[in-house]
Amino acid sequence: MTVRNRRTGRADAPLAIVEVPLPRRAFANWLAQIRLRAGQPSLQELCVRMRKFGVHVPKSTLGDGLTGKRLLALDRARALVRACGGDNALQAECQNRWTLAREGRLPTTPTETSITAADVRRTPAIDMPLGIVHQREGVRCELTPHDPWQIVRLHGEWDVHATRRLRPGFDRVLADERRPQIIVDLSAVTFMDTAVLSTLLHALKILRQRGAILRVVSGTSDLSLARVGRVMILTCVTPYLPVYPTLEAALSPLSNLETLHPVPNIPDPIDSTMPAATITGPRKPDLHSGTWRQDPPA
Repeated sequence: MTVRNRRTGRADAPLAIVEVPLPRRAFANWLAQIRLRAGQPSLQELCVRMRKFGVHVPKSTLGDGLTGKRLLALDRARALVRACGGDNALQAECQNRWTLAREGRLPTTPTETSITAADVRRTPAIDMPLGIVHQREGVRCELTPHDPWQIVRLHGEWDVHATRRLRPGFDRVLADERRPQIIVDLSAVTFMDTAVLSTLLHALKILRQRGAILRVVSGTSDLSLARVGRVMILTCVTPYLPVYPTLEAALSPLSNLETLHPVPNIPDPIDSTMPAATITGPRKPDLHSGTWRQDPPA
């Protein structure tokens, strides 16, 4: 249960506690994921798009629905999905998830079991060897295996040379079919170039062929969803690579969002002599412009 503080109408009144039930929060996270996949359109733009489908919603109400403060009406939730390019299957999933949220129930996870971030954090993390890259201050990679998930967490600055050192250990993670679902946590990364994104897309294609999934955690601090999400939007990888704000959200149930777009054919960034791979798909982005640090471009 998420607890939020909200000021009441009187200036001298104490802070009121507003409780956000977990099912409603889960539904809001799913809607926010759809919005990110659509390129993070503004609330005003979403309202305009929804009006084209005959659904009128105040911007404040839409914002509350995307943050979990309230549960959007079903017709508004479906219109939001449609405004973000969702097909009939995604709208049907929206209705199912909305019904569960209204009834106060959470969807099941891909393995029909309930695994929380607290469970994962209680599992000891393993340092993955990176060779000479460990000489860089703050650069490390941790692996937390927790059936059926493997959580890979990167710390520090990651360029193509660090990514090459990561590859042997990451290949072993991909080869572990006992734990087919993989989460890559980028919330502690302070710099990454496009070799990281290319490597993740390369891994995603391998996992899709097995019916497994790969998800990315951006974090909610200053190195947050807005920053990781922005570089992914600029490089046009959001239609393929699911990005979640927290580990809790990344452990959510499997969604049609995972398979909306086929993964494009890309060269292996580690076997190639190129510093980063170029993605080919519906759009042809310039991946070489997609680096970011703690102060990414506005």
